[in-house]
Amino acid sequence: MGIFKKLKNELNNNTTTRGFYFGHTEAEGENKNGIQNLDHYFEDYLNVLPKMINEKFIFIGRKGCGKSAIAKFLKDSCDKENDSFADIIKFNDIELESIVQSIPVEERKNIELLIFEWLILVRIIRLIVNSEHGKYTQEHKKFKDFLNRNTGFAEIDKYHLNEIIEKKKLEVSIDVLKHVFGPTIGKYIDTKRTKAPFYQFVNPLKEIVEKVLKYDVFKNIEFLVLFDDLDIKFKADDDESKEKLLSLLRAVKNLNTTIFKNTQTKVLVFLRDDIKNVIETKDSDTSKIFSSYDITLNWYDHQNFRFDENQVNLKRFANKRIGLNFKSNNIQYNTQDPWNSLFASDNIAYNYKSSFKYFIDFTFYRPRDIVLFLSEIGNNDYIYPLDSKCFKMLIQKFIQANIKELKSEFSIHYTELEITNLFLGLKQLCNNGTTITKEQALSIFEDMLP
Repeated sequence: MGIFKKLKNELNNNTTTRGFYFGHTEAEGENKNGIQNLDHYFEDYLNVLPKMINEKFIFIGRKGCGKSAIAKFLKDSCDKENDSFADIIKFNDIELESIVQSIPVEERKNIELLIFEWLILVRIIRLIVNSEHGKYTQEHKKFKDFLNRNTGFAEIDKYHLNEIIEKKKLEVSIDVLKHVFGPTIGKYIDTKRTKAPFYQFVNPLKEIVEKVLKYDVFKNIEFLVLFDDLDIKFKADDDESKEKLLSLLRAVKNLNTTIFKNTQTKVLVFLRDDIKNVIETKDSDTSKIFSSYDITLNWYDHQNFRFDENQVNLKRFANKRIGLNFKSNNIQYNTQDPWNSLFASDNIAYNYKSSFKYFIDFTFYRPRDIVLFLSEIGNNDYIYPLDSKCFKMLIQKFIQANIKELKSEFSIHYTELEITNLFLGLKQLCNNGTTITKEQALSIFEDMLP
């Protein structure tokens, strides 16, 4: 018997919580098999996925509310189908500044918009080629040749651009597409040219991609490009950070509402709500983009807490993951409420609340909070159901871990010193021991954050 199988059997025969797995706080970490695979327990509790059909493309929510999990679920789901294809682009990998600085000043008008449109268009072309639908057509072969000729600029998020810029001077080979799309290219670029700066080739490429996507062979084929990790390197007080993000949103909106309209192709963006608040009023068009195209992920569910806690989406989220652990370990449990099989009830200890309500009041009402809290359980030999003493000890550990994550979340808005002072102010409020007014609280923070 292999060592991994032996260890798994030992865990399955265990009578404690060691080895329980409730998910990873980072969706990218969900790459394992069985219960540790995101597809195994993902569920659209907020019913947001159908909203994509109605031209919505910006998923908005606080850090930890499940945006990256949705992106990964969509990508993994497409990978298992032969008529759906997707790719995730990590926003922080795009060296936009290096490209812009290499372009003559007189040619930089709307350049960031053009860069994002180029990136999306060539990614769609790559998905078309990889799908092999239409592989017997001339267009498929020419697209493949075009990508091979322009390796580097065809995936500007995956290469060291300084080397590419130095070698190719921002130019891409366009001659391979002229044989099939010559009239289209000729409307924008002299047909005698075999190369052109990639940003000058965006407009003809739009027409070419739009034409190909409407071929019968692609009528029912889905292509998705997903932009995630938009918060990395973003700074709320940096105008360049904000302009870069706004250019992406405009590029996505332009493509989704024009050349991808009435096709099965779509670009999706996953954005933190605090970043939305920073950029929403920066320009005249941004507020309309959000109001028209955003999908909000909001897990707060006050009404169901009042009437039926087990219908609260966060409780359903927790119960599914807890139930899967009991089931995979052949442990009998309350199938209607697995939480109560893992944690013992204790009205007095929990101030006459359910244990779930007692815990959730220490959180920001996010799936990430549930996973972070439960993750400690699988690393220890707890006897279930866990009593109130153990439960409260786990809450203390959760709070300490959550403070670290909260500081990371604040980093786009504040300096390290400001974050330290902010938490010193919070500590002072907690040590006060009495109810204080809003004015007193603001006074404390003004002293800490002059």
